[in-house]
Amino acid sequence: MKIIILGAGRVGQSVADSLVSERNDITVIDTDAARLRDLESRFDLRGVVGSGIEPAVLAEAGAHDTDLLIACAAQDETNLVCCKIAQLMFNIPTRIARVRSTGFKAEERLVGPEGFAVDRIICPEESLTRYIGKLIDYPEAMQVREFAGGRACLVSVRARQGAPMVSHTIAELRESNPEVAMRLVAIYRRFPDEPDRFVACSGGTRIEPGDEVFVLAAQENIAHVLSTLHRQDARTAPPVRRIMIAGGGHVGPAPGAPARSAGGAFSRQDHRGRPAALRGAGLAAAARRDGAAGRHHRRGPAGRRGRGGAGPVPGPDR
Repeated sequence: MKIIILGAGRVGQSVADSLVSERNDITVIDTDAARLRDLESRFDLRGVVGSGIEPAVLAEAGAHDTDLLIACAAQDETNLVCCKIAQLMFNIPTRIARVRSTGFKAEERLVGPEGFAVDRIICPEESLTRYIGKLIDYPEAMQVREFAGGRACLVSVRARQGAPMVSHTIAELRESNPEVAMRLVAIYRRFPDEPDRFVACSGGTRIEPGDEVFVLAAQENIAHVLSTLHRQDARTAPPVRRIMIAGGGHVGPAPGAPARSAGGAFSRQDHRGRPAALRGAGLAAAARRDGAAGRHHRRGPAGRRGRGGAGPVPGPDR
């Protein structure tokens, strides 16, 4: 497939990284020549320096026979105009735009064929908000990913000493919970004298304390799976009631909505003199359960690794 990506920022680079591995013919457009050179040195793709809203630049990138345009520049208006030009002048079949403004989804005429001609809108901030919402729903989880419209979820959880299914084999886990539709798909393990890594999973693989365990299960079974791997008493964790969010940008206010609707407490703070560790981070969310004795460690929302975690969580481009 021939693909044009507009924007070589963090979102554009992440998209390019994913699509290059699938052996697609990729061209990236950006006004920053240094960024493009860096991408070309790391990936098998071509860079074109220029503005994505100029027809000549799109033509140089090969828009005449391109199958897919992904416009993920920093500005909404640039992405929208690029999609419209791609439709009018080059008839690119599929056009995807990164749009931070939430108003366009509500007005289908604006993004339809007679409007900006966007086939699909992506919003990293919205995705991040949903991701944080899932961590609020499942406090023991380190990651929660939805599939099939939310009917199935892939979750990762830190196995704790004393939890019912820790120090048992995968086969024993299946035997003790035959009625629970789930599959353990991966284990990421720390080693004292070796690099941390994923270990091969089979029926005889034993779940050790400290493992990061990845489980695919039906959504209604997620709470049970998490409790058997993380809580000594195997009881479902009490709901999050108190949330503090530092950061008042696009993402900050949204995760508080579930707490408000559930009758919980929600507070948000944003000020120009906040510590350097928070400045520019966009969002730092801390959730505390009533009566909880310990602190939970989970991967941060801005793409940074958790301590010993298996991988980053993508955050919004800056």
